[in-house]
Amino acid sequence: MTTNLILWMIVNHIVEQKPGNKYVFCLLQALTLPANPEVYQEFQGAGDYVDAEEREEAAVYDAIDEAEANEGIPTELQSNSTSTSEAFYFPQVKSALPELCTLPEDRGTCFGEQLSWRFDSEARSCVTFMYSGCKHNANYFTSEETCERACGKYRSTDVCRQPKEAGQCHQKVSRWHFNEEMNECQMFFWSGCGGNGNRFSSKAECQHLCSHEIKVKPEEKDACALERDVGPCTDALTQWYFDKNDKDCRIFTYGGCRGNDNRFNSKDECTQKCQPKLQELKLHHTDICKLPFAVGHCDGNEIKWFFDSSDEQCRTFSYTGCSGNENRFDSEEECVNSWKVKIYKRGGFFDPVSRPHRRAITITETEILPPKLRFVNPGPYIAGTTVELRCIVETNTTEFGWFKNNTQIDEISVNQRFIFNDKKDSLTIKNIQKEDSGKYSCAAGAIGILSQQEDIIVKDPPPKEFCLDKGTPTTCELIRKTGLCSNVRYGKFCCQTCTKIGYKL
Repeated sequence: MTTNLILWMIVNHIVEQKPGNKYVFCLLQALTLPANPEVYQEFQGAGDYVDAEEREEAAVYDAIDEAEANEGIPTELQSNSTSTSEAFYFPQVKSALPELCTLPEDRGTCFGEQLSWRFDSEARSCVTFMYSGCKHNANYFTSEETCERACGKYRSTDVCRQPKEAGQCHQKVSRWHFNEEMNECQMFFWSGCGGNGNRFSSKAECQHLCSHEIKVKPEEKDACALERDVGPCTDALTQWYFDKNDKDCRIFTYGGCRGNDNRFNSKDECTQKCQPKLQELKLHHTDICKLPFAVGHCDGNEIKWFFDSSDEQCRTFSYTGCSGNENRFDSEEECVNSWKVKIYKRGGFFDPVSRPHRRAITITETEILPPKLRFVNPGPYIAGTTVELRCIVETNTTEFGWFKNNTQIDEISVNQRFIFNDKKDSLTIKNIQKEDSGKYSCAAGAIGILSQQEDIIVKDPPPKEFCLDKGTPTTCELIRKTGLCSNVRYGKFCCQTCTKIGYKL
């Protein structure tokens, strides 16, 4: 059993007996935020310690002794609420330190001197440095407060809901705080030390972070389906978001305030939340391609694609950013794919335009793993060689189809070089030519779900080396007869003569 686990058991026992004790609070801080020097201010009399681990251990046991000996909740730690069950002073475990907070000091490449702030990951505190005026890295802040909110002690705190705190020193420094009751930013005088995270260097900074942020959301949305939103602030935090189009987690720079829930501290966190093992496919009784385009009712202006069933064409429209219907695609290619392989029957794929008399299969909802396209012989591909592709699925199916540039291959004019196996899950292209270059995909199952497209790029073969005999015909004939063509020196000297009889240089 680890030391921390034992200590947590001790703490839980003490909390049950004396839930409001000040030293239990300090002990919780020691366990949740080790290596933070402020945790140990209550225990400076315990002596000097060799390292942080010894200091932490001594602090923990001192805290246990003090917690057993002292009753009650100190005034400075009491909640504004009369209910002890609503006390807010117990610390919360902080999120992982963002990547930008670990970056080294970067003064930039100019020649100015501008007092700025950065986070020192070794000291675990915000420190000043002289910025040259251009080309800094992401570990750069214009004030101590923005640094503390991004990387320091206020990183995991909802600062906009904290009360105004002037601190315990005696200066008068003008700062701004957010008044939650009035829903506005107000100026106050900060004492120069202490206080909390509800403190801003300017009114604009306060408004960016807190104004209009505390609202009840009309409805909960899937965070992974939201667009990337950097927010209005400029703190430059490294975060991750899920790109619903590419079905992948990508890095981006977050401004530090507002934005939306499609934001994660690491790629692993994003992947666990947004990349399910199965892609859920929802098919409705109403063919989405027959729906009219719907612009939605928000204020955005995004170019999207829809399928116009009146003339069977994919066209663009301006989407406002919310609501609408399913007849909406991010690209022309996605639009074309949605209706080209929507309907499938045994014996081949067909589309509703060329064969409208074929009846569609009705499926209300199912879960499908899309097929994967694999190359048996990876490229690059040279004209004249053979390429073999396989359509890999994790379900039992006997129905496959192949596409090149979104057009079904077996609908192209008959080409003897394109050969399918009996199951049709393998395509072999013999004597491949440059005109065979393109984007290839396969589809599997009764509803014809397409795989990711893969590029085949065919290049011309390298030109053969043109060689001539440097020696006279008599000399080269003598070299041939005596078997000296195998000698590199003589072989190159009578190149043409030697290659004719099969020698390779």
